[in-house]
Order: sequence, then C-alpha cells, then structure tokens
Amino acid sequence: MMFKPGRKTSDNSELNKRLWDLLSLHNTNRIDYNTRKWETVKFFQTVITALLAATVATMYALSGKQGITLLWRISAILPFISAISSYLAIKNLSRESRLLFIEEVQMFKIARLIGLDISVPETKRWVPDDDKLLPLKWTDPTFRANPGNVRGWWIRIWRRYFPPKDRRPARNIDEWLDRRMKGHVFHNIFVWLFIAECFCSIALIGVLFLENPVAVPDHTPEGAPKPTPILSTSLLSHGASVKAHRK
Repeated sequence: MMFKPGRKTSDNSELNKRLWDLLSLHNTNRIDYNTRKWETVKFFQTVITALLAATVATMYALSGKQGITLLWRISAILPFISAISSYLAIKNLSRESRLLFIEEVQMFKIARLIGLDISVPETKRWVPDDDKLLPLKWTDPTFRANPGNVRGWWIRIWRRYFPPKDRRPARNIDEWLDRRMKGHVFHNIFVWLFIAECFCSIALIGVLFLENPVAVPDHTPEGAPKPTPILSTSLLSHGASVKAHRK
C-alpha cells in the first residue's frame, strides 16, 4: 500500500504531515528490504549450486586416475566454500527479514496513531464483510506472530501434535519480531534449503577426504572372463572401474 504525504487527519497538521512522511519512508524501506531478500536468495543459490555442481564434476573427472590424490584433496575447497556460503546466506536472509519486519511494525504503529484503523460504512464497502479500512495484518498484533494463531495447514497439523510451550501474545517488539520470523513461510523455506545444501557440502568434503580416487587394479589373467563384482567398495570406485572397462 502506497501513501501520499501531506494528507490531514487531525488538527495538528504539521505533526500529521511528518507522520505521513515517516509512513511513506518506512514503506519505501520495506519494499527495499523485500527486494533484498530475493536478491540474497538468487545470489547465494547461484553460487552454491555452481560450487556443488563443480564439485561433483571434478570428482567424476578425477575418479580412477593415477597420481591425482593431492588434486583430489585440494578440490575439497569447492564444497568448503559452498558450506560457508550456505551459512552466510542464512545469516543474511535472517537479517534482511528482520529489518523488513521492523519497517512493517513501524508502519503499523504510525497507521494506528494517525487514525487509519477505522471502520468502513456499510454503503461504501468493497465487499459486504470488509468492514475495516486496513487489512488484518495491519491491525492484529498476533497475525502470524502468535504461536497459537497460524494459518498454514501444515503448521496447524504440526502444532496439533507438538503445541508451543508459550501461547501468550508478545509483550515487546523484540519478542514480536522473533515470533514473526518463526511464522514467516518464505524465510523458513529458504533457511531449511540452505541448511540442506550446507549438509550436502559437508558430506562432499567427507567423501573427498575419506575416499580413495584411484581405481582398484584388475588382476584377472589375460583371456579369462572377468568376474562381476557383487558389491563395489564405493560408488566412486565402481564408477571408475566401469570407465576403465569401457576403455
């Protein structure tokens, strides 16, 4: 919702104008932080995906070759950077989301202060039951900020079996911000995605340090049929043996 500064709603026109200007400023900042959240997600997803793909491609290219153990170990720097990027993405996304909600709560307080939380006459309503000028998000402090007041069906099912310990409404802004962060679906989805990518990166680091990239030599006598392995020592060594057999 965009507002134009200078509109009068009380006798104190100077204070009213300053409040409208401040409301417009917070709205501009809110839009900016919302854009930054998407930029954070796009940037870090591009970096992390590229690093993970490069790691897998390097592992496939080096598996089964002789004399590349040192290079194999050095390539672990790729998933290491990916894990660090995942951590930075979570921190940055959380920071941008919190700043966004700070701007929003300032807008909500100013809107109530200048008297925008009013009822709409029945003859001027857009739909019959729309009796408030402002949406519920602007007027209800428990909107997605109260453990007992959630709207997502999957969250309601989870809370049914694992109810929150504290159901009372937030008493201060910091507590409200913490609860609003927990109820923000966009933030939660991408935080868990970055956590999953961080664990994938750590798993690749473990493979690169614990796995032997050199293919197991074939001691089968020349001309004798090669036995089919029942179980390979690992996925990489099996892939290397298949590549060597094709050559």
